[in-house]
Amino acid sequence: MSSVLASTDTAECPSPSDTKIAVGVKPTNELMVERREVEDWFANFLRRVVGNTAGPKEVLLGVKIGSDGAAYLGEALKTNTSIVELDVQWNMIGKEGVGRLAEALEVNKTIKHLNLSGNSIDDTGVSLVSNALAVNQGVTKLDLAGNHVGVDGASRLADALETNNTLRKLDVRFNCMVAEGCAHLARGLLANSSLTSLNISGNYIGVEGMQRLAEVLEDNTSLTSINVGGNLIGAQGAAYISQVLQYNKTLRSIKLSSNSIGNEGAYYVSDGIKQNNTLTKLDISGNSIGGEGASHISDAMKVNMTIVSLNVDENLFGDEVLSMLAETISRNQSLATQ
Repeated sequence: MSSVLASTDTAECPSPSDTKIAVGVKPTNELMVERREVEDWFANFLRRVVGNTAGPKEVLLGVKIGSDGAAYLGEALKTNTSIVELDVQWNMIGKEGVGRLAEALEVNKTIKHLNLSGNSIDDTGVSLVSNALAVNQGVTKLDLAGNHVGVDGASRLADALETNNTLRKLDVRFNCMVAEGCAHLARGLLANSSLTSLNISGNYIGVEGMQRLAEVLEDNTSLTSINVGGNLIGAQGAAYISQVLQYNKTLRSIKLSSNSIGNEGAYYVSDGIKQNNTLTKLDISGNSIGGEGASHISDAMKVNMTIVSLNVDENLFGDEVLSMLAETISRNQSLATQ
């Protein structure tokens, strides 16, 4: 089994890739439609929105409505009461477009899930969304993945978390928040009691960011799932995770994939596993863990009785250890059903 090696050196945040954009208007062989067809479809869609015959789930994946289209959509949403889930990812709406949608959120009370990922939304746009969340009491799931949130945007999101009490799931992966931005989010989490799921993967938060987040997670009583994969936290970051595992009593799922924690980090994680009895899912895939680290995890799982899902792919776990882990997972699954 091969191991994925990831650098722990500081690196610049990459621009989100748009190589997998699909047009969500109608199925075609080339996944492309004429602009006129898009405009006609969108006009009909807006009429359905205004007439409350749209929804409850609407997907505008990659239609590229732009800021003007977002403005029209925002106006329509102010009176719409039928759409519960709205997916407008990869639509090139930018900060102007998201501003118009944010205005709608201050009025609309029926949208529960909103996906704004991949729209080149910067900190100014995020600030507008955050202001709307301070007023809106309907949105429970917000996806801002693959934008340009950055440090300042993370601070604005933290402000929203301090006042909003309805948001349950927040996805901000791949937004170049780095350690400082993560510290802001930690501040927001400290005052928030409603968020249950946070995905902050691929944000280059490093050891410092992981430390700030862990300090809050130790006493947090609302989050049940967190994803900090691909964040260059290394072995020291894993030590902070170990502290979380020892003191937090509500987290059920933790993803630590592709963080180069190595054997040393595996030792820290295993120590946390031994002392935790609430976690049910753990992902430590792609972490350059060799035989020594695998042994630590194996020993910890003999003690742990609650983890029913363990991902150790793309590490150097031998067949004997994998077999033993499979047995302990099976044991825990049986215990969970009793």
